[in-house]
Amino acid sequence: MSIIVAIFLLVYVAMAFGRLPGFRIDRTGASTVDAMLLIALGSISPSEAWQAIDYRAIGLLFGLVVVSSAFVVAGFYDAVAARVGRLAVSPPALLAILVAISGALSAILTNDDVVVAMTRC
Repeated sequence: MSIIVAIFLLVYVAMAFGRLPGFRIDRTGASTVDAMLLIALGSISPSEAWQAIDYRAIGLLFGLVVVSSAFVVAGFYDAVAARVGRLAVSPPALLAILVAISGALSAILTNDDVVVAMTRC
């Protein structure tokens, strides 16, 4: 197995678990170390690494985080949670409602923002 594949597998494990077992490193750190190792090993040049960054996608994600933050400040998530919490429905119906709400919010925001907002309430 080549060193590049081993590095990829370690980063994949870090992404799956949220951190690399046995190390004090999270997903962001694992991806940063991966990029530095690939450059240091000559697998990719620094200019190719810069060209691989999709700044439009990063800008879009940043904008969605800003919108989600505005929802938090406006109390939108708290209002939705309070309204759902007042519903007198069976557990299966409550699950269906939560799936529908998270699906609707995920259609306009990133899934990460929706998950954080829904677990925050």
